[in-house]
Amino acid sequence: MKILKLTLIALFTIGLTSCKKDATTEEKSKDSLTAKKDSVVIPEVHKEYYGIYTGEFAGKEMMHDNEADEDYEGINIKRLSLKINRITQDSVYGQSIVNGTQRPFRGIFNESSQSFILDEPGNDKTDGRFEVKLKNDSITGKWTAFNKSAVKASLKNLKLIKKSLSTIRILCWIKILN
Repeated sequence: MKILKLTLIALFTIGLTSCKKDATTEEKSKDSLTAKKDSVVIPEVHKEYYGIYTGEFAGKEMMHDNEADEDYEGINIKRLSLKINRITQDSVYGQSIVNGTQRPFRGIFNESSQSFILDEPGNDKTDGRFEVKLKNDSITGKWTAFNKSAVKASLKNLKLIKKSLSTIRILCWIKILN
């Protein structure tokens, strides 16, 4: 009986001390939220360019024909999406998506030429730079790999069209239903 009482007292003490630690953690997180409220909010510009631009991403690369057992130069076409999330006076933020692989990018927008230079982080062998021009609801330009020896095609051309929000919602519902 004494062992049972001592065990219960020990468990109760451990429970109380763990609750006390949680309370201090909450106080620290409240302080960080206060600091975020005090920071300066950078205004966003050109919100009309926000969205997802999807289309072809093509480059010349060496391919192999198994039947003839020979190599040849061919054009490899993939699907690319550029998602522009935020544009400020000096920066552009978003993601590139190729074959399900999503990579963040950051860049600049030249208002006079309506062009973007967007750089992926560079810590992946497939990262590179997008140099694209905006015209109405489409983006055209090129992508250049940072590490040219790590990819099959180090230069690719792209032609993308902005997807409307209703098209994106329909595609999401189709994906959910399947």
